[in-house]
Amino acid sequence: SGQALLRTSSSSSLGSSRCAPGRLQLYVDDPILALAGSAQAADASIDVLLLWWLILGPPLAWHKGTAGVGPHRWIGTVFSVRSTSDAPDAVRALVGNVSHYVVVGVPDDIAEALSADLQLFLHGKGHVSDADVQRTVGRCSRLSYLVPAARPFVAAMWGALAAAESSARRGHREAPPG
Repeated sequence: SGQALLRTSSSSSLGSSRCAPGRLQLYVDDPILALAGSAQAADASIDVLLLWWLILGPPLAWHKGTAGVGPHRWIGTVFSVRSTSDAPDAVRALVGNVSHYVVVGVPDDIAEALSADLQLFLHGKGHVSDADVQRTVGRCSRLSYLVPAARPFVAAMWGALAAAESSARRGHREAPPG
């Protein structure tokens, strides 16, 4: 219902004309708000939305709250707003005639943890614990939400894991070939 208070574009007749247009997303108890406009209009949008949430009283993760310009971490990703004027030609061709665009990236700590997990499979020791496999495939799955091209490879990992678990339930000590 908070999105209804915000304008979806500068030409929208919905919401307050004093507020900056914006988009609101909510993941469980963790909202994110992206606004476009002057600092005064953005402040008005934030004030209206915060007042609305205080009136409704939803169980939000208030301790995670931040505001500002620059990279922002939300639900395991980093969002950065960049100027199109500084972008390579290929990016400008992709985003079109806009002044700024958003880059969604993998936080360094998540990338480093996944890299460390994947190293377990490169040493050729022949055995990786079930917990390590589950954690690694789970982290790869999380990455595939940001990098859709990785989804078929992660699906193959889940398939191999399911086959190994099925084989183990039948008393075999390794996954079937193929």
